[in-house]
Amino acid sequence: MAGGIWRTAVSGLILVLLMPRDTSLMKAQSTEPPKLCYAFLKGNTFQASDLYVTCGAEHERITKVGDIYDFAVAADESVLALERRQGTEKGPGEHGHPTPDREFKIELVSLKPGFERHWSALPATGPVEPLYSYCGSILAVDRQRQHHPPPAKDIYKIDNVLTGQPFSLPPYVAFGCSEDGKTVVGLLDVDAADLWLGLPPERKIARSSPYGIYAYGISPNGEYESYESEEGLCVGRDGECSGLTRFGVGATKISVSDWGGVLYDDGTAKTCAGWECIGVFYWKAGMHQPQNVEPVGWFAQWITPEVADALRAWSKGEARL
Repeated sequence: MAGGIWRTAVSGLILVLLMPRDTSLMKAQSTEPPKLCYAFLKGNTFQASDLYVTCGAEHERITKVGDIYDFAVAADESVLALERRQGTEKGPGEHGHPTPDREFKIELVSLKPGFERHWSALPATGPVEPLYSYCGSILAVDRQRQHHPPPAKDIYKIDNVLTGQPFSLPPYVAFGCSEDGKTVVGLLDVDAADLWLGLPPERKIARSSPYGIYAYGISPNGEYESYESEEGLCVGRDGECSGLTRFGVGATKISVSDWGGVLYDDGTAKTCAGWECIGVFYWKAGMHQPQNVEPVGWFAQWITPEVADALRAWSKGEARL
């Protein structure tokens, strides 16, 4: 599947949940809203894109520079993070892709009136660090090769984009949590990537795929989780797979809503510039099969109509995005 292009870079950290929690902190919506709203990327697949918003029948391009590699909106709806390319391309490279002479920086945009913009305190990076709306913040996740001290091994480097500081939850090496921070799911080992639940880890909810690390996701209120298994894409509560679709194996990022709707990207079996098109799919338990809501697009995240309005207002008020 084309969705597996970034499996090692992206799939390492999407999440699930489960644990007692204070429901007074949740902004839960248990039923599907009348108007579905989400943001996603579209452009040069996994290379350089722009941010788009779909809200019901309305569809709008938010940025127009074509330099976005990833994004995330904080669960409290206060800030947008954009991973932007800095630098230039230096001609054809492997498989016809440009050879990069560039770095990536993360821009933070307030979604409050005034739309203040500034760069994250995190230093610019060479490789792309995928962004996730986790744990009441936005996390940058990078799986990298550590050579010192020997022996060389793979590690996860996780940073809080909003504070510029490292973020960890031992004994997990990669993890995610609900907006209130009371539900935790993740990996205990980089290579033996079984999916565990609880802090401390209480039980294994999915085994590692022989093809790589599972993609997984969690709703902000901690009520629903979705994860990829060899059987397909699961969605449910408390680590149980109450709905299963055979579609979606190969997803790179998963977004789960507070009412159990799942957005993910996958190949569409159609051709885009010589490659299989990547599209955005919507699915929830009870549907016969997923719905391809965006013929071309990736890295979708559920947002509220209020966030969609804020993004449109920001876009209209900026000369260069």
